[in-house]
Amino acid sequence: MPLSTDYSNCILDQLSQVEDVMPRRMFGGLGLFKDSVMSGILSRMDGFYLKVDDPERWAIRAEKARNAARRNAAKKAIRSGTSRGRS
Repeated sequence: MPLSTDYSNCILDQLSQVEDVMPRRMFGGLGLFKDSVMSGILSRMDGFYLKVDDPERWAIRAEKARNAARRNAAKKAIRSGTSRGRS
């Protein structure tokens, strides 16, 4: 399945906020380069991958944990029949 034009345009539009990101066609997808270093890829299956270092990796894991805690709290509130804003 080839990389969809709509998907790649959407991601590239979001990345337009970052200076000097240059997409290059490769392997049926797009490589994302900044300062001649490949830092991400859009794959043929509409996957989006960024190369991150350890501080960013830990920040991403922490955000995932916070989101999971919020989802669990919301599920618990729904099961108990209460929600925020209700008395």
